[in-house]
Amino acid sequence: MMLEICKKLIAEALRQGADAADCIASATEGISADIYEGQVDSFQKSQTQGVGIRVIRQGCVGYAYTERLEGAERIVAQAISAAKVTDQDEYACIYQKAQEYCSDQPGQTDLSPQMSQQVVDKAMSLYHAVMALPHIENVQGCSAEIEKTYVYFANSAGTIGQASRQNSALFVDAVAKIDDWTDSGWAFAVGKTLHDVDE
Repeated sequence: MMLEICKKLIAEALRQGADAADCIASATEGISADIYEGQVDSFQKSQTQGVGIRVIRQGCVGYAYTERLEGAERIVAQAISAAKVTDQDEYACIYQKAQEYCSDQPGQTDLSPQMSQQVVDKAMSLYHAVMALPHIENVQGCSAEIEKTYVYFANSAGTIGQASRQNSALFVDAVAKIDDWTDSGWAFAVGKTLHDVDE
């Protein structure tokens, strides 16, 4: 869908008088859970998206961006208008070779309702693992998250591409006490999937 939006905006830019154009769209979705005192303190599912276009018209460059994909064609006129009031850029160009690219990271997981529970379970497991360590008095912060990002690209020379990446992370902030000595410390770990991240 988003790649088709990019192609549509490119075609509209050329129709409105651009000599060349390129377009990039991205979407990110994520799940995160925070644990406090052995309970889920917060749980969040987030999703962001946006599309931007760059046009070249008579050697001048214009940009426009929106996070509202419905009716995204309106940013074409904005980019054209911006190009009309900017100075010429002798280095302005687009990649001229028509190619197709795909760079999807292998082994990604589906962010389904089951994954939501896995994120909560991972954060809770980390909390109890840290609390079970010697001299740990308190866990001030503990969280788990997983995030997927998708990127799509198209230009007026016929180049199109897409890429996707996934990242997971664990974070903990704990307080340790030995006799009269008290100190705090934190640690985090990152990986591709929750299974890749060691507690």
